[in-house]
Amino acid sequence: MSPQNKKIPVPSAILQGFSTNCPSRQKTSGLTVLIPIRGLNRNKNLSVIVPYLLAQNIEPLEILIVEEDRAPTIKLGTLSKNSNVHLVFLKSNEPFNKSRAMNAGTAHARYNKICMIDVDMIIERGFLFKISSLLDTYDVCFTIKDIYFLTEIPLSSNYFHDGKNWKNNVKFDCHGGIVAYNRIAFTRIGGMNEEFIGHGSEDTEFYERAKATLRYYDTRFATVLHIPHPRDLEHAPKNDQKYRSLKEEPIQKTIARLKLNFGKNWGTIKPIK
Repeated sequence: MSPQNKKIPVPSAILQGFSTNCPSRQKTSGLTVLIPIRGLNRNKNLSVIVPYLLAQNIEPLEILIVEEDRAPTIKLGTLSKNSNVHLVFLKSNEPFNKSRAMNAGTAHARYNKICMIDVDMIIERGFLFKISSLLDTYDVCFTIKDIYFLTEIPLSSNYFHDGKNWKNNVKFDCHGGIVAYNRIAFTRIGGMNEEFIGHGSEDTEFYERAKATLRYYDTRFATVLHIPHPRDLEHAPKNDQKYRSLKEEPIQKTIARLKLNFGKNWGTIKPIK
């Protein structure tokens, strides 16, 4: 292990914010946690992050896992016994399209408030209640402030990170990872752009479109733990090129095209009563 990747314990003061012990729940209008996913190796990630979701002090809560792949690989195991956890499978022989998985999940969501969380993110206790409260006022929320990059998938209390804390060492914001939104406002701007393939730039493009047209919250407060995984950057250069070309297009023109495509693929989304 290189000196740059030396294992450093996550500070105990930080870990105090993370717990799978469920506090007393607070009633809300309901929230769907949307997890887009591909790959057999992500089953371990799910087994780690879902208990932190189920322990959030909010009800009602839906956890909607959207897998896009050639064939189903996700095995929920004991999680399938929980009535709050659901799985949607999208068959695809193409490279992973996270935007497509998010749009499909939004169409299938049980509630109007949605929080997309990547399968490599562990969230703090009480985070979802804060998100639900913010979505009473805002259409979309971007909240990640600090990320502690873990050196391996955590087991029990095995939380070590590589010493990289975004607040101290990285001078840019994370626009993806966790994005919360009202499903009607999300579709009003065309949802996620399915023209992006794989990973890279799709979150930044959505961020700029949302900030230009929606009531947005962009005060960063959340700390997350990041589970390590292989990076698939094969499509990043083309995505960056796509992003740069879209910056030359008027946002309203982009939105009109994406709204049309969203309707063709996922139908008309109406408020859930």
